[in-house]
Amino acid sequence: HERFNQVGWERVQEAVVRVANRYKATVWLDSTGVGDPIYEGLRKAGLRVKGFTFTNASKEKLIDALAIAIESGKVRLMDVPQQTAELLAYEYELT
Repeated sequence: HERFNQVGWERVQEAVVRVANRYKATVWLDSTGVGDPIYEGLRKAGLRVKGFTFTNASKEKLIDALAIAIESGKVRLMDVPQQTAELLAYEYELT
């Protein structure tokens, strides 16, 4: 578990590259905003990178899938207070 706040992108990119290489993972990157330089930096580092566009509908699908995975035991959460607090604080309102 690593959490970054108010650090430069270079530091975050180093950690992403290290973890992605360790697990031979594909990196999913928020492609909603100005992420093109970040995408290119990770791609140039040799990672498999895919963009994901966040919308209200895609967020709802992600959260529903996470809830189902947790409830069915397919996903277990770490004992990390920040993670627990963020999940407990999450809510949405249908309008």
